[in-house]
Amino acid sequence: MVKEHGCHVLIATWESSDVRALEFFQAGQGKSPAQPGIPMVVLVAQDQADKLKKVAGVEQVLMPCTAEALADAINRACNPVKLRQSKRYSLPDTTAILEQGPEQVTAAVVNISSGGLLCELDYPGNFNFAMSVMVSVIFNLQGEELTAPGLFSAFTGMKVVARNPDHSPQRIRLAFYFINVPKVAAGILARVFVHAEQQEKGLQA
Repeated sequence: MVKEHGCHVLIATWESSDVRALEFFQAGQGKSPAQPGIPMVVLVAQDQADKLKKVAGVEQVLMPCTAEALADAINRACNPVKLRQSKRYSLPDTTAILEQGPEQVTAAVVNISSGGLLCELDYPGNFNFAMSVMVSVIFNLQGEELTAPGLFSAFTGMKVVARNPDHSPQRIRLAFYFINVPKVAAGILARVFVHAEQQEKGLQA
């Protein structure tokens, strides 16, 4: 199955009685022998952890474990930043106008790529997060205002960063992916990203 479909990380559970699984882990030395280069994360009972320590490179997690512990192990095994399809840029003074029907709100852009963006804003009570939105991104490129319009987008995630006294969301971060990028917007994004790359190279020099 791994060979047919491919994956970024292989997560497995293991009991000491499962000799074939142990041989599988040993054959890969921390990488999946079914598809070399794929790291492995193995969930193991605490009283069996010592046996798995002999297998070099396997990222092991003791069961029972929290979601945070598993996430940390996955991040150690494979860097999620390297899995991004396109580079993200954090550009000062960049804002996004989010439109959904008659509703319109302004958000601060945290980062943006050719495929989507992350922004922060006050919680928009009238937004339907199951529906798509139209996004226009406004850049400040050394005093020149550039707008990438008509980015038809869908929500991919929300995080509450501040709450009201009644614990309802006050300020949130929203992640979007772009369903459609018009030619005009693509040209603006390309120009802005080239500028951002030049700025990064200048800082590194």
